[in-house]
Amino acid sequence: MPPQLNRKRALFVLTKIDEILAWEKQKETKRDTRFVELGRYLCEVRAGQYWRLENLKSFDDFLERRFPGSRRKAYYLMSIHEHLPPQARKQLKRILYTPLKIGRSFRRVPPAPANVVNLESL
Repeated sequence: MPPQLNRKRALFVLTKIDEILAWEKQKETKRDTRFVELGRYLCEVRAGQYWRLENLKSFDDFLERRFPGSRRKAYYLMSIHEHLPPQARKQLKRILYTPLKIGRSFRRVPPAPANVVNLESL
């Protein structure tokens, strides 16, 4: 015989699960957009040779210092930025800068565009 259903408790628990899943999705979206932004900055460091500011001999030395044992990840992030279509860049800017426009009262960030790569597997 199944346990007696406590409807109020069941609704509370299911609502909490939905809230946690929504929070997790929002965090994933923010993390993914930050990875794309990181790729953009890495491309700028390489193009402008900003690594010289730290008296390093090459961009690879810079990556070795910032991404120990994982230069491949850095190049992967740069590749994503370099191959991102213009429309996706516009959507990405909207996602990244929405919290800045709103100020301290942070509202829900729009969902990530479909063509933003999920970097969770890195």
